[in-house]
Amino acid sequence: MAEELLLEMKGINKNFGAVRALSDVDFHIFKNEIVGLVGDNGAGKSTLVKIISGVERADSGTIRYLGREVSIQSPDDAKQLGIETLYQNLALINNLDVVANLFLGRELVRRWPLGIVNVLRSGEMERQTTEILGRMKINLGSVREKVQVRSGGQL
Repeated sequence: MAEELLLEMKGINKNFGAVRALSDVDFHIFKNEIVGLVGDNGAGKSTLVKIISGVERADSGTIRYLGREVSIQSPDDAKQLGIETLYQNLALINNLDVVANLFLGRELVRRWPLGIVNVLRSGEMERQTTEILGRMKINLGSVREKVQVRSGGQL
């Protein structure tokens, strides 16, 4: 049985002014596959991940998710497809817990009362964090511990 193609990128190009970061990149991931993206500094790895996660937009090329062409214009678009990005430990805030770091800048809120005040949906963010880590088979124990108490291998 052939594996199902989850994400397919064809002919991805990205320029930053006169600097060509990506040139006709083809990339694919099959369902249930773990992929390592390896290359020299400046090879475009981070740029490709930022395009997949909606932080940057490709200048040209196509992205297909489960066989249909998609447009990932923002991190919210990526999240709707089930794409999440966990950045390396240098981008973590040591005095925040795992949940706060995962949702940093895109916290879940509800308006209360009368839409005047935003209240964090802490329980939902914790539930989603546990679910995301579970899908990746990562068991950290408590996701409410500050990241500064974790080892580098846990981050």
